Amino acid sequence: MLIAALGVLLGGCEAKVNDAGLTLPVDAKGKLVKPQTPYEQWLTDKPSYFDLSAELQLRIPPQYQQLWLQKDIVPRRLEAMNKVSAGGPLAFIFFMPDFSGFTPQNYDKEFHEDRVYVLIEAVGLGQEKPGAPGGYPENMYQRLLSGGTTIDVSSREMPYGLECYRRMQKKLESDPDRQSCYGVRNDSSGRLIQLNAMIPPHPDWVQYPLMQAAYFSPDHGGVELIWRTHMKNFPRWKEIDQQIWRWIGEWNIAPQSRPITPQR
Repeated sequence: MLIAALGVLLGGCEAKVNDAGLTLPVDAKGKLVKPQTPYEQWLTDKPSYFDLSAELQLRIPPQYQQLWLQKDIVPRRLEAMNKVSAGGPLAFIFFMPDFSGFTPQNYDKEFHEDRVYVLIEAVGLGQEKPGAPGGYPENMYQRLLSGGTTIDVSSREMPYGLECYRRMQKKLESDPDRQSCYGVRNDSSGRLIQLNAMIPPHPDWVQYPLMQAAYFSPDHGGVELIWRTHMKNFPRWKEIDQQIWRWIGEWNIAPQSRPITPQR
């Protein structure tokens, strides 16, 4: 009898989730309560639809979107997606170490150390051509080796499978030092990634040292991708980047999308 009663009590206090796996607000007895915070008021199991190009139309799960800020600006129905003009960047957010989404505990933490901010924009092809200007990492790497940059090529380091170089000089004494890093983001295709990372020790005023990837990829008809996170996630740069591309592939519902090389 006691064991059964305890089971009922524990069962009543279990977290309740909606169809998207988002935790719903409950009281001490496990009963659903009226939403209080902006996050709770906009809890939904409806995805967000984004029309970036003919080859990139994303259906993003709600736990990776800031619904309480976007409200009804972003379409939640597939048939309403064409009401928003194609083009322009979009953002989504997730959290380390398990690539999870927003929760009542982290939704309002702009500088959460586990937070990863992602920005993607469809820009078309062209930057991938040999010697072309722009952010294609292979071309950027060749420009670096040719000496046409402000990078000190003698400062080469190899942290976490990356090839990193320091800037020749700081702009200000208090300016944090940075590395420009290159590595293979996709083992099967050999494509590169470009990362900028703040090098410790950091000045006292830097409370949130950042690493940021910013590069062009010919995937999905040509996109520019930026993602940034706290430097503590530097060792997991490859996992982060590959998970982002895995999601983009899974979320893309564009009928004209071309298949891309699978990520390992």
